[in-house]
Amino acid sequence: MGIHRNIILVGCILSAVLFIALRVDGAEHQESLPKILYDQYKEVKPRLENSPFGVPLFIKTDFPPSKIHCAVYGLMDHPFAMIRKMLLNPGNWCDILSLHTNIKACTWEKIEHHQDILTLYVGRKYYQKPEDALKLALEFHGADSPEEYFQVRLSADKGPFFTRHYRVELDAVPLPSGKTFIRLSYEYDFGEALETALKIYYATLGRKKVGFTVVGTDKKGNPVYVKGNQGLIERNAVRSYISIQSFMETLKYPEHTRFEKRIHRWYALVNEFPKQLYDLSENEYIRNKVQENADQVRLQKNLRLFLNNKN
Repeated sequence: MGIHRNIILVGCILSAVLFIALRVDGAEHQESLPKILYDQYKEVKPRLENSPFGVPLFIKTDFPPSKIHCAVYGLMDHPFAMIRKMLLNPGNWCDILSLHTNIKACTWEKIEHHQDILTLYVGRKYYQKPEDALKLALEFHGADSPEEYFQVRLSADKGPFFTRHYRVELDAVPLPSGKTFIRLSYEYDFGEALETALKIYYATLGRKKVGFTVVGTDKKGNPVYVKGNQGLIERNAVRSYISIQSFMETLKYPEHTRFEKRIHRWYALVNEFPKQLYDLSENEYIRNKVQENADQVRLQKNLRLFLNNKN
């Protein structure tokens, strides 16, 4: 029973973790990043226009020993200034990340030296109280430059199941078309125990999970899609894109209606890819998210009270 539960948790945790993990290579200095991103846009533009994901995304992955590294390139159909304003606000990331089925809640706080911390409560796809979920604390850093570029970085030294060295980054630049080009890059380390658990997961509970890349055809001529780590990364890259898209699209509504609009929009977009992204029925997802949002509001309120009393 314990092994079965752990395998389920591995799938849930990795699904949620890959949803938020990213890093930019150290050789890329801050001052050269805008130029690098524009050059990368020119390079991947044909792939974005002919994306197999149904949305303008291109994914590059690398699997060095005991490590996962991925870069996701995409186009957002929203003005750069609006995306920069929204995504440099750490509190908004809780609203974005909590759309994921496995994120039970998210809180945001400032600690010493004005450091922003996001705490994720990660669990199974069914409703779970955040107190029963696993916690992952991420440091939030936002870097802005005049008009032309911004970066968001999330990081953690340790995570669940002996994972470590999380580095999550989102970089963005404006395009002449009025759209925004983004790069999500993520990386984390893992040990032999998790690697073994993943192999068991892919052979059992995750055996039917597929990504978007077509790797062949079956006897009937139907497409065969990639599985394993590559499939997991592709599924969550699309979920990440859809979550940001859902958040941005629903800003046009009155603030008190945005949460409801956001969860319905997220589900509608995810449901366009049932083979890859289906987890729950719409009623189940909406019901869970309403309960989880109430938990998130409660946790955030208690955190504010605690910090106010502490100060």
